[in-house]
Amino acid sequence: MNKITKIKITKEEYKNISKYTAIPIGIVFLEEKKGCYLQGNKEDFEKLLDKLSNYFVEHGIDKKEEINAIGYNIERLIDKLSIIYDEN
Repeated sequence: MNKITKIKITKEEYKNISKYTAIPIGIVFLEEKKGCYLQGNKEDFEKLLDKLSNYFVEHGIDKKEEINAIGYNIERLIDKLSIIYDEN
């Protein structure tokens, strides 16, 4: 059985994720009184992390191989979404 995970994010983070990549079908954006969340199972979050990583490689590094503004945004998103690996 796949455990469903909710990760708290901001609307701005959600907009950035949507801008950088297509969100896998199994992940849902929830807007609740306590905040905004992405909800899905670990496999769907892994797909999203892979897509963000690929976008980072293509667009997050400049010609001098230094991280640009897009890269920093993607790094923060990856760090936040990587919490799926800390859960049992």
